Amino acid sequence: MDEEVDIDVKLRDNAKVLHKRLEKELEIRKFIASVQHVNNYKTILKSVKLLNDMHKRAEAEGVQLDPYLVAEIN
Repeated sequence: MDEEVDIDVKLRDNAKVLHKRLEKELEIRKFIASVQHVNNYKTILKSVKLLNDMHKRAEAEGVQLDPYLVAEIN
């Protein structure tokens, strides 16, 4: 399968944006899952700060996250 594939430039750019969005969402969802059952108050506060930082970093990179994920973060 060494065939070259022609792809529309706009479609390729859209694919890159979607790929980046999915990467960020996966990173955040994995983090949320990893801190699902934390009893230590300080750890919870630190996790909240890290989640908010991940969200801000994604927005700064121009990634628009899924509204449901943003609701989960909040």
